[in-house]
Amino acid sequence: MPKKTIGQRIAQLFRKPWKTLTNSRYREFRRAYNQFRSDGIPTKRYEFDDLGSKSIVLDLGGFRGEWADDIHARYGSTVHVFEPHPRFASELQSKYADHPSIHVHEVALSSSDGELILSDTGDASSAIREGEKSINGRRVETGAYLQSIGVDHADLMKVNIEGGEYDILPHLASLGWLERIETIQVQFHDLCESSDDDRESIRRDLAQSHGEDWCYPFVWEQWSKPADVIRMPKRAA
Repeated sequence: MPKKTIGQRIAQLFRKPWKTLTNSRYREFRRAYNQFRSDGIPTKRYEFDDLGSKSIVLDLGGFRGEWADDIHARYGSTVHVFEPHPRFASELQSKYADHPSIHVHEVALSSSDGELILSDTGDASSAIREGEKSINGRRVETGAYLQSIGVDHADLMKVNIEGGEYDILPHLASLGWLERIETIQVQFHDLCESSDDDRESIRRDLAQSHGEDWCYPFVWEQWSKPADVIRMPKRAA
């Protein structure tokens, strides 16, 4: 299946029936996306001075694995890919069967354990959005699950989980886990009237331990942690 460009993805979102964007809102997103492209960020999203073979990377929303592929090829880092969609997870497990440094987890990191009913809509599959088809997945409480796989920090985390960012990032903040992640890339999704406020709340959490590297609202943004933040994470109850 041909890889969709970010522009095609954004266009797909704008066509969703739940989307009730005003013309001004649409123009705002298009300006952010155009500036994102003009500034060369699609390339910079893969460029990190401090990653290497000993680095730990978390990929939340693996889909076809393109981002994990590129990061591992460039830096040789250990990559943990989290993909709750059973078909995509199975494809990733086959793809990385001979890659001992890439680990595929057929779960979504979340604030609690439970089942996910996912809309089965390709790269936009989500537990938030409704779709014509659905499929069952699994979510796990983040602190306990990361502890169970021996991960107590991350050098880089990418988050593109179609609305799940509004659950996982506040939970990581409540655990003290944001402080254990050196760099965070996140794509926020405009789902409802509260999305602006929810995003700003998460950005305030991030600002407690990280600085904003670059930001294109509801396209992509990146935050990196100052070197002097060394607090340990709280453990899940």
